[in-house]
Amino acid sequence: MVVWNTKTEQEEEAKPEIKAGDSIETSKFLRLYINEIFKNEKEMRNAGYTEMIHCINSKWKAGGKQLDEYNMEFAACRK
Repeated sequence: MVVWNTKTEQEEEAKPEIKAGDSIETSKFLRLYINEIFKNEKEMRNAGYTEMIHCINSKWKAGGKQLDEYNMEFAACRK
């Protein structure tokens, strides 16, 4: 499992690719787990991940899907 922290842009550029199952720390959510990876934002939104979180790093976006009143699932795509 890879844990991501949003730090400097140089550190972000040196990070490896995001994979399904990775744990990512963001400013909006303390930690989220990526369940799926998509080629682009349009595919991710079409799959129901409409709550966009734009703070992973300079290469990646994340989106959330509401499962029920208290739970969300997250996916990522390249910017």
